[in-house]
Amino acid sequence: MVASYEMNRASHRTRERPIMKVFMTASTLTILQDRAELDWLALHRREALTHRILTFDLELHLQLSKRGIDHVTPWDIITPADREQMEEREALLHRWWQEHAAIRHRNIDILKVASDRHIAAITRMVWIEGVVGKAIARLRPIRLQIFDIAGAHGLEQPPHCRRLPLLPAIARTIAKDRKIEVEDLSDHMDCQSQFEDAAARQSREPDLPPFDISKMANQPFVLLTGSGPDLTRQLSAVRMIEASSTHRVLQVYRYADGETLKRMQSIGHSVIHDSQLDLGVDTGIDEKSLQACRQAFNHSAIAAGIDFARRIPDSHLNFIFGEYACKIAMRIDRWQAFFARYRPTALVGHYPDVAMEVAVQSGIRCLMLPHGGMSVGVGTWYRSMPRVSLGVEGAAHMGHLVSHGISPDRIELIDPFVEDEAPVRSHAQRDGASDRFKVLLATSRLADHAHDAELPGLNWKAAIDSFRESLKFAAEQDNWEIVIKTHPRYDHLELYREINESLPSHQRARIVGNDSLTACASDADVVVFANVTSSAILEAAQIGKPVVLLRDSSAICRANPRDALLDGWIRVETVTELIAKLNRLASNASEYQSAVAKTHQAYKAFYGSRPKAGSLLDFIAGNKKTRFARNDEPRSLISIH
Repeated sequence: MVASYEMNRASHRTRERPIMKVFMTASTLTILQDRAELDWLALHRREALTHRILTFDLELHLQLSKRGIDHVTPWDIITPADREQMEEREALLHRWWQEHAAIRHRNIDILKVASDRHIAAITRMVWIEGVVGKAIARLRPIRLQIFDIAGAHGLEQPPHCRRLPLLPAIARTIAKDRKIEVEDLSDHMDCQSQFEDAAARQSREPDLPPFDISKMANQPFVLLTGSGPDLTRQLSAVRMIEASSTHRVLQVYRYADGETLKRMQSIGHSVIHDSQLDLGVDTGIDEKSLQACRQAFNHSAIAAGIDFARRIPDSHLNFIFGEYACKIAMRIDRWQAFFARYRPTALVGHYPDVAMEVAVQSGIRCLMLPHGGMSVGVGTWYRSMPRVSLGVEGAAHMGHLVSHGISPDRIELIDPFVEDEAPVRSHAQRDGASDRFKVLLATSRLADHAHDAELPGLNWKAAIDSFRESLKFAAEQDNWEIVIKTHPRYDHLELYREINESLPSHQRARIVGNDSLTACASDADVVVFANVTSSAILEAAQIGKPVVLLRDSSAICRANPRDALLDGWIRVETVTELIAKLNRLASNASEYQSAVAKTHQAYKAFYGSRPKAGSLLDFIAGNKKTRFARNDEPRSLISIH
């Protein structure tokens, strides 16, 4: 499929005059997802910009506001009661999917392999259905305009893609059920929007020579599997295993960008694409079996009275019960043949992929490593895992997993991924009270509907207002210096620039993106995370500066589940509280010292007792080792098998 969500319409981008706010006609509702669609309307269907416009996208919301075009977002439509209903519907549909969506191949259910991706797709569809359904009910249009995306499915998309690929098709179904006329505007475009199929891209087989595994056959080895940035995350584990001289390491990936592969090569470490392990035994799955699975799925929806099944676009189910299933079946064949001939002592990975699923079936010890300090999410992610051991970074991780029903027997506190304790920095290290007080605002993406694995819980319209107010108040303080540290990949630069440019030139913040968070935090007096839950919180705390978490009660409609990991940290619930807190830290040495100590204690409590050195090697060898209970008290030695 074609490699871009963006429409090549550079010729359409002109300096049209701003469109003033007008009375929006209630007869038509137009759904827009990106700037390209907006630009096309401005040139070819300008009257549509006076219709009701619905957008899910934060960046497009900014563009529409900048041009003076009235529009609504999900947060203008959805009430707290609506969201509660969505949660109930989501839970029901998750159970239905897990019980009735199945494609069995060689004693493995293909749809249980990395099943979290299917659960996340259902969640995004529930969000779309809920928002569009409520928008139509409340705005009562007689016509709906969409930009359709042919051949789209609902699995994860590349990070740069912000559009919800199934939104147009689901909206069309809802409209037709309510006898509302639907106009597909993409039919009138010279260059139609193309769907970027990340799943198909990741499953491509590169033209690489077969890897000669026989040279490792007489020596025990550990198999590490991963993709993308997981490869570099695993380097500390690779070095530890190889330094032990008891095992060699075979690191296998499914997909990775060129820069990652070059980096691995530059440090002298070889990685193998899984197609290079091909033993020529791919049998695949026949079309008749897939059709039978699809029919059984459809019958289950009818029998259970699941009307939502009609909302799932055919393009999604065609992909799942077609190309996707065939590719997974091929990889199941490949890994079963590989493990039958070459059996690793253990498999270690960051993600529940095909190799891990087949390894569990084959009785091979498996460990899933943590992605980062705040990567522990809600129970749906872990309940969808094969029964492997789960690596954690500290006591907070363990407690969180146990609270979601994960047995402590499956949890491993692994040593290579725990940083040294944070150094305590005293207030006296500041040159003096007259020095400028440096505030670092650490940011990340506030809205990411196209990639959310959970129902959105942050009202990003209110969060924008909160950030705007925070920056304005902070900039007005005498002798303060404000720096905005943006996320290197996932953020809203246009938002920060717009807010910054609205301030007087002498009050504007400095926006940095390429500098590391460690360097920026080292140069600051305090680090603030405004409505952001990220592993960067732990990274900043290592520097020994106060870390303040703004959790604006006006923007949070449901607390981020990962915030449960942050008990004991400095929190404020309003911008007024934030500014008051920062003023005290800037002017009161004792308060500053107390905040440093509280951050340090929270950081220590997060990680708890350090794991025994060599715990990863213990896991590989199958040794027994000390575990930690939720209260961080040592438990008796128990088997890890």
